[in-house]
Amino acid sequence: MRTRNPLGWLSLVAGSLALPSVLIATYLASAYGKGDGYLVRWLDVHGLIRTAPLERVPELRAHSFWVINDEIAIQRLLFVGIVLGIAAMIAALVAEYRDESTLYLAPGFIGGVLGISMYNPLLGLVAMIIGGVALLVIRRRA
Repeated sequence: MRTRNPLGWLSLVAGSLALPSVLIATYLASAYGKGDGYLVRWLDVHGLIRTAPLERVPELRAHSFWVINDEIAIQRLLFVGIVLGIAAMIAALVAEYRDESTLYLAPGFIGGVLGISMYNPLLGLVAMIIGGVALLVIRRRA
């Protein structure tokens, strides 16, 4: 008989993506700095973005969501990693509540907490404690 674990899989995938996202964002912020322009130069060298022509007249206008520089790219990658970590933790707890197999949800939960811990160790510790208490409450009801 085949059992379905959709939230366990979701937790595993989100946790597996959260940790590298936060690690890459943290590494880029520490190695190249936020104002260096390294990422934009690398994208320009590889032809992935266009630079403005030199004869263009500078103008002031409102920033859109799609304006990108190194600092914004690192912040967005860090935000995505933290959101994926939180999603992995929530999906793991809901999967435990639904009595799904712990084969996928346990590594997903741990990956999510580790991703948050890479951003802020205290926040990761608090998330682990809250998740552990929630897990005890969920298992106590069964």
